[in-house]
Amino acid sequence: MGSIHPKHDDMIYPINYGYIPGVLGGDGEELDVYLLGVNKPVNEYRTRIIGIVHRRNDAEDKLVAAPEGINFTKTEITEAIDFQEQYYESEVETIPQLTFISKEPINKGWSSDKKYCVTADDGIKYLLRVSPEEKSINRAEMFRMQQQLVDLGVSMCKPVEFGKCDEGVYILQTWVDGKDAEEIIPYLSDSEQYAYGLEAGRILKVIHSIPAPKNQPDWEFRFNVKINRKIEMYKECPIKFEGAENIIAYIEFNRNLLANRPQSFQHGDYHIGNMMIENDKIVIIDFDRYDFGDPWEEFNRIVWCAQSSIIFASGIINGYFDNEVPLEFWKLLALYISSNMLSSIPWAIPFGKSEVNTMLNQAKDVLSWYNDMQNLVPAWYVK
Repeated sequence: MGSIHPKHDDMIYPINYGYIPGVLGGDGEELDVYLLGVNKPVNEYRTRIIGIVHRRNDAEDKLVAAPEGINFTKTEITEAIDFQEQYYESEVETIPQLTFISKEPINKGWSSDKKYCVTADDGIKYLLRVSPEEKSINRAEMFRMQQQLVDLGVSMCKPVEFGKCDEGVYILQTWVDGKDAEEIIPYLSDSEQYAYGLEAGRILKVIHSIPAPKNQPDWEFRFNVKINRKIEMYKECPIKFEGAENIIAYIEFNRNLLANRPQSFQHGDYHIGNMMIENDKIVIIDFDRYDFGDPWEEFNRIVWCAQSSIIFASGIINGYFDNEVPLEFWKLLALYISSNMLSSIPWAIPFGKSEVNTMLNQAKDVLSWYNDMQNLVPAWYVK
């Protein structure tokens, strides 16, 4: 990538182009390979072959490779290599990947993506997630971030393949053969609930070890814009809850806490509802709302955990901080939870009365835990 063709000074390689050591092509030289999906120059790269370029008027064919899990359509490959293949009578042959023998829809969760449990011809199950074309950039980044998390050892639904399909783009992930954590953890012994909480907190700490991009906008500015929008949403909402004025007052008094906060990768929806238990271990699922921001903001969903198991919720915090929870965290947690509460009612209205009541009860719980925002540490927390 970026180098000049050895025989044609006017041709600069826009993609990586190399060869497979020790494997000879039809011209007696080592077999050439186009490497797609790697956006920086590399000298060596372990990859997989996704296609063959058949040249009718040349002595050898070329191979096309891409990183594990990333696929390209025949049209995309043809366009990417046209800078050189335009001078030959060539045709691209793609190499088939997984073949599915069954496809069962999954009707759980809040995402607009279509989800399926698919079974390959070797009997292995996968999670297939299909998103509209306009989400392609977002989903490609999500796939890459998930690959980084796997490399860090995060227990999660692992990314297998990303590519385009008739309905948009898809991500193929490993299938978690377990049970929803919220159906298991509340019924375990206190010590088991706490142990799972510690595990979930330590996993979150690893997730947050991935830094945000250097060009990420300032967090204080970003979140203040979000706060302003949520306050307006609540004021315009026809449904109100008692104690909201205390939440708004806490927010306004503590906006200064947002200054100079670090930013990292965020799961985006980290709570017991996006965890499963497989072989007695927690597995994290559904990175649909991933983002970059203050790592402590990620705890705003701890409310869902506390309503399910206060021992588990306490374990998450203690596991994350290794039992040394700073006072500044509690102040910010109250701010982030308060912000979420204001927008929860307007969010719930389109989903009907039942969801609205769920959010109203949650607001009641939050105000009780924080004694109408007079206490910094929620009443459910256990050291």
